[in-house]
Parts: sequence; C-alpha cells; structure tokens
Amino acid sequence: MAQTALARQTAGEPDRLHVVRATQRFKPADQSLICHVHAYMPRAKLLTLLNARLLADQGGAAQRYTPEELDAEIRRQSPDTAVAPRANDWAGLRQMLDQARREGVLERITEQAIQDFALIFRCTPKQLMVLKDTLLSEDA
Repeated sequence: MAQTALARQTAGEPDRLHVVRATQRFKPADQSLICHVHAYMPRAKLLTLLNARLLADQGGAAQRYTPEELDAEIRRQSPDTAVAPRANDWAGLRQMLDQARREGVLERITEQAIQDFALIFRCTPKQLMVLKDTLLSEDA
C-alpha cells in the first residue's frame, strides 16, 4: 500500500503523525472478489459491494473507492479481458453483447432507442428487425 506520512498538528494531539493514502489500494480479499466477479457483475454493483465492505471494516470515515480505481484494478488484474471485444463476427458480437449486459448498458436500450438509431442512420426495415431481434431478445 503506497502511503505517505504527513505531520499535522491537531487540537489535543500536537505531535501525532497522521497517515494519508497517496493512492488507495484494494485489500487482497477485495482483489480476489474483483478478480472472480467483475466479468459477471455490473461494475456499479461491484463498486457498491466493495464500498460496503470498506465501510464495515474501517467505519464511516473511510474514503470510498471510486469507479476509476475499480477500473484500474480490473485492468491491472486482467489486461487481456479489459480490452473491448471485436464484433466483426458472430462470436465477437456475442462477446460484446455479454460485456454490455455485464456493464448494464444492454438493459438501458429500449425499442424507441433502436427505432431512433435506425431513423438517424437510415437502416432498412430488415436491418431494424435484426437490431431489435439481437438487442431486445431475452438471450442477447
């Protein structure tokens, strides 16, 4: 854990050293949790879970983890899987849809958003139908 010590005078404790974290690091248990569930759990839920664990361990004064710290830890642990999959074939498309589902993006796509997309990008009726079938199906 990267830490720097800063001497600060406070009321009642003039000579006490206070430790301030330069960069917040996840504990080994949190790193293991991130490693095992980041591919299946949306990042917002994972961050909420990690912050709940942090508050339970350190109390209400603990500095919460940020989404940027979580993303950096995921990239540090698995640099190959943090790269977005290519969608130039069926397998790549399935990987991209799976990643979108994990991150909660797929849940926010509505039929109206697809129709607006098709209108703006001048999709044919067949392309619109394929988009709806692909993005709105239960097994997408």
